[in-house]
Amino acid sequence: MIFDSRFSIFDWRYRAKYATERKLPIENRESKIENKIINISADMKSHTALPLLAALALLATACSSTITNIRERFSPTYQTVTVEAEQRAAFDASLAALKKMGYNITSSGAAQGKIEAISPIASTGGTQAQSRQTTASVRFGVAPGSGTAIQILFSEIVDNTTAGSREGFATKQPLSASSPLYAVFANYVANALKK
Repeated sequence: MIFDSRFSIFDWRYRAKYATERKLPIENRESKIENKIINISADMKSHTALPLLAALALLATACSSTITNIRERFSPTYQTVTVEAEQRAAFDASLAALKKMGYNITSSGAAQGKIEAISPIASTGGTQAQSRQTTASVRFGVAPGSGTAIQILFSEIVDNTTAGSREGFATKQPLSASSPLYAVFANYVANALKK
């Protein structure tokens, strides 16, 4: 027979004797347990509230910017330039402005009230070859007061031809309203209308 010291008779007698001496009344034991739980939860609340709120704020910000990016990608916002001119004069001024900016006109029609243009390809070269190109889409309408509302949208096409990626695939992303291309276009249109 193998003797295991964990189950010796002395050990059980010792445990039984001292366990009865250390027992407190049930009310005291429960109140101490409750006090420990309350103190722990109070500490947990004070230590986890601030990081939890910060994490929620960060999540909300990230979600709203992601939703805005998705919305802009599928339903981009045209920027409006209002001019005090007839639609045909605004069309000719926009055509001249895009040509002055270096765009090639791919489609245009004064009767349809639209211009489509694309810039030359700009390549970064090197081992991480990246080609960029911008497109311009212009629409014409009647301004709320008088004159013509020129609505324009610039989009950027980026072709990342890196090691291991598939050639010939690119991404197209509308440029935000803070892009300087909108201001340059508006200045060139204003200058063309003055002539």
